[in-house]
Amino acid sequence: MKMIYKQNELSNSQKDLDNEIYILKLLSFNNNSVKYYGKYEKENEEVIVMEKCDKNLKEFIKERGTGLTVEEIKKHFLEMNKLFKYMQKEKIIHRDLKLDNFLVKFNKEKTDFIIKLSDYGICKIKNKTNSIFSGIKGTIGNVAPEIVLEKTKNYDNEVDIFSLGVILYQISHNLQSPFGENLSMLLTYQNFYEKDNFEVIFSENIKNDNLKIW
Repeated sequence: MKMIYKQNELSNSQKDLDNEIYILKLLSFNNNSVKYYGKYEKENEEVIVMEKCDKNLKEFIKERGTGLTVEEIKKHFLEMNKLFKYMQKEKIIHRDLKLDNFLVKFNKEKTDFIIKLSDYGICKIKNKTNSIFSGIKGTIGNVAPEIVLEKTKNYDNEVDIFSLGVILYQISHNLQSPFGENLSMLLTYQNFYEKDNFEVIFSENIKNDNLKIW
């Protein structure tokens, strides 16, 4: 469940909630998007009810002590590929793709799991709005450089593709960042992204060709 304090219908939190519900409904056909079951009001709160999952992907990797194998990555990202392609076709920009927003749900026997995308609160559908995207949205370390540096406010789905690349590295390298561990300050992040020749090095036991999954 997700609870939002209801101040008035025009508040930013209310707009974000309505936007999230709209996108949850739009993506409900796909099993790799968390399901939406409805909403209700409780005193000064509005509550949306969603599918219950077991944990997020970051917690899952932390608890088992190792990243996903190449075989697991291929399996689960191929399953999610239909969702990503639909979002790209419909110009749905998530803007906050990170491990915390990928949820893990086990089967009844707990012998296998499925990964589901969640948290569409700051999502935008470019076909639905003429507004200019402004401000830094997303999570430092995962967000695309054009958002952080604000060189353009007319970005498209490619910002999510960048974040998915970061996630691919993190899940194959036991939660390590491809950019190192010193991204706590925005200035450091900006200086990093102004470099034109940075190369991400994969571990020796992970070959780039093995991760070409579509």
